[in-house]
Amino acid sequence: MFEPKELIDTVITVLQQYNYKLSFRQNTMGHQNRTQILSKYLLLTISILLVLSCQNKKQWTHNDFFEQAFNIMKERSIKKNEIDWEVLKRTVKDSISHFQNNGDVYRAIGYAVSLIDDGHSVFLAPQTPNVFTADTLPIPNVVTKIIDEGIGYIKLTGFIANADNSKIYSERIRESLYELDRSSNITGWIIDVRENMGGMASMMQLGLAPMFQDSLIGYWINNKGEYFAEYCTNEYYRLEDMMVEKNSALNFNLLNKDKPIAVLISDRTASAGEALASSFKFQKNTMTFGTHTRGLTSALELIEFNSNAKLFLATMYLCSRDKKIVDRGLDPDVACSSERAYELALKWLKTRYVHHRTDDAIDSNQIYVGIF
Repeated sequence: MFEPKELIDTVITVLQQYNYKLSFRQNTMGHQNRTQILSKYLLLTISILLVLSCQNKKQWTHNDFFEQAFNIMKERSIKKNEIDWEVLKRTVKDSISHFQNNGDVYRAIGYAVSLIDDGHSVFLAPQTPNVFTADTLPIPNVVTKIIDEGIGYIKLTGFIANADNSKIYSERIRESLYELDRSSNITGWIIDVRENMGGMASMMQLGLAPMFQDSLIGYWINNKGEYFAEYCTNEYYRLEDMMVEKNSALNFNLLNKDKPIAVLISDRTASAGEALASSFKFQKNTMTFGTHTRGLTSALELIEFNSNAKLFLATMYLCSRDKKIVDRGLDPDVACSSERAYELALKWLKTRYVHHRTDDAIDSNQIYVGIF
């Protein structure tokens, strides 16, 4: 660290090197006057030093690119505390000893992701065809119908796409819910996500937001043990410091709210589909029917590089109402085959059992005996 006098002398030396003449007498000038000169030329000096800094800056290399990506994975991955990262790096660099171009870096990053092996993260090189770069995609239909003159049925298959297309899907869900809600005096709901393989976080929740009695729909935990609450209302979805505003003009209150809700799940319910099913476990008077879900219950953070490469990195785990980590999928309240889930859910809704969920999980044996 420079002393004040040394700093002044250094600045003056820099100025002199760039032919700026300082008119003062070295033997008779006091420290105060020299300070005034420093103030006069301070901004100019800073500019010169910045130019010098830019000239001397280390050139960015392909190895720097890999190190940047590797450090992001090391610091943010949900498996940060389970992996020997130095061993992982050596393994990657043993397979690609010298990074000659971006292609080598992409292969190294992809290999690192496979070694992390969290089952969810994925790396996409810029030239990789994918749904996130497509401007237009066919938007899935939202299947809705009234069953037995009183049960509202909604089937969501999920939709993996970029933000713009995902918003369109969210709007379609909201519009379908509105039409179904206004079409009948509904006594109960079935939400079918048995074939829902996921999509962009928040969009399906926003679509079904009028159904939530409680805006708290989840908890997540990162690799530091920090919990983050997840909220969803008609107007917004919020997780951590991320806010996704509802992009639809359709804002309404559900006429048939506070009715029992049955959620159908299966081993094909994955990723954001699992998060959606979990959202209903935070609501009153709901039950899940079916089989254990896929187990992709982590949140993917999108990291985009200047080259347009994309790293979707699992950085948080889903948690239950009592903040237990859900890292291997969701268990149904009523375990049965995927085929029988619809039948048993319909039977439960018809009997109009009203169970107000408390902090303790509902015991499925109070309703059905045995595993179906």
